[in-house]
Order: sequence, then C-alpha cells, then structure tokens
Amino acid sequence: MLKLVTFDLDGTIIDDEWAHARAKTEIARSFGAVGDLDLEYYVGRSNRLFWAHVIEKFGLPEQDIENLVSQQFALVAKYVQEAKQPEAPRLTELLNYLKQNGYTTAVTSGSDVSFVDAILEYLGVLDLFDVKVTKNDVHAVKPDPDIYLVAQRFAGIEGCHALGIEDSTSGCLALNRAGMLSVGFTDNGKNPQDLSQADYIVDTMLDLIPIIERIQMENK
Repeated sequence: MLKLVTFDLDGTIIDDEWAHARAKTEIARSFGAVGDLDLEYYVGRSNRLFWAHVIEKFGLPEQDIENLVSQQFALVAKYVQEAKQPEAPRLTELLNYLKQNGYTTAVTSGSDVSFVDAILEYLGVLDLFDVKVTKNDVHAVKPDPDIYLVAQRFAGIEGCHALGIEDSTSGCLALNRAGMLSVGFTDNGKNPQDLSQADYIVDTMLDLIPIIERIQMENK
C-alpha cells in the first residue's frame, strides 16, 4: 500500500527550468562562457557539476563554484517572482487530497535548502509537505538514489510503499534505483525530457489521483 508521495521541485512543483536556463546563461556569459552550455543534459542534475563542466568545457580560469550556484539560485527566485510563475496546475488540490487521505508528502530537491524554502513559501505550499529533503541532506545527487533513500528514512516509510513524481530523466532513474514507483510529469506536453524510465506518465497533477487509487485497490 502506498504511504509516501514525493515531489521534485524544479520543473515539477513549479515550471522554473526556463529561469534556471536564463540564470545559467547570463552568469556564464558574465565570465566568458558563450556557446552551448549543455543545459538540457543538466536538467535535474547537480548545479555544481554543471558549473564545473562549463569551466572545463570553455577552458576558463578557476571560479568559486559555490558563489556561482548562489548567484544562480538568487536569480531564479527573482525571475520566478517577477514573472508571477504559478505552481504546477492543480498542485495544491493534489496536496490537499493527499493530506486528507493520510499520505505522507515530501519535497525532494537537489537544490539548496534556502532556495527550496523560498520557492515553497512563494507558492504558499510549504506547510503542505511533511518531509523536506534537499542538497543539504544528501551526499550524491540524482540520478543517484540517495535523495529518495533519505526521504524514506526521514518519513520512516520503505520504498515499496512510496511513489515519486519527477520531470527529468535523472529523477526517474533515481526513483527506480531507490525502489520506488516513478511518475513522469509532462506538464501537458511542455516538458521535453525523456520520461521513458517512469512507471507512469501524467500530464497534470490531478492525473496522479486515479493512479494512486488504482494502485491501492490492486494491493488490497
């Protein structure tokens, strides 16, 4: 029986991948990295590895990667709020359904905790999550399963009773490797990521409800 439902943040809870791409491009240009930054590959992957990759690819002088990541998160939060970017359609309805039906909810993000809190507070959904796992809590990021193993530990629920929703290839792989059911979120077809590794595919957040109910019925 399902007991735990986890949500990725970037591209899942909120469509902010455009903001990350904009921030990365602007920061990279500011220190001389102009060209293909391989942005698509690094969706759902480590921001620190992204910046190390950019520096190496363009043969640039050594940079303070922590400072680059901090700049990126600050710009993304700024762009999202300036654009009045909404939550994923019907997200709050889904979270309320899960809470009302006794599920444990978790946000699982490879981003830093300060950024995760800022975005969830901006959306007004911080209190709807029981568990929060961020880059600050893990040693390895997606597609390594560490973040989902930590979520299981924090929630006290094993992976066989858990399901996660993700927008990226690396996120779905991480869920599978953690022994959880994986749900790929297409955002009504706007998401270009390969979600073929997911156990289920949904276009909207509310599409997850019949999937959860069917899984519960099959396991009664």
